[in-house]
Amino acid sequence: MLSLAIAELDAETAEFHGDPERTYLSGLSMGGYGAWELARLYPRRWARWPFGAGGIFWSYAPERWDEVSTLPAEYAH
Repeated sequence: MLSLAIAELDAETAEFHGDPERTYLSGLSMGGYGAWELARLYPRRWARWPFGAGGIFWSYAPERWDEVSTLPAEYAH
C-alpha cells in the first residue's frame, strides 16, 4: 500500500505541477503510523514531517515486534 501511495503522489505531483521540494508528510492518529513508515522508507522525499499523533511503528506482522529494540533508532536516524 505504501508504494501505491507513493506512485499516486508522483502521478498527482506531475499532473498538477506540484513542487517536490515543498511536499509535506502528515498523519493524524492511525494515519500517523503510515506517515512514520513513509518517512522511514523515503526520508529525503519530504520538506517536513509534522505528525500530530501515531506511534513510531505499527504492523500487522507479529514478528515485527521482535525488532522493538532496534526500530526506534532506525526511525530516529
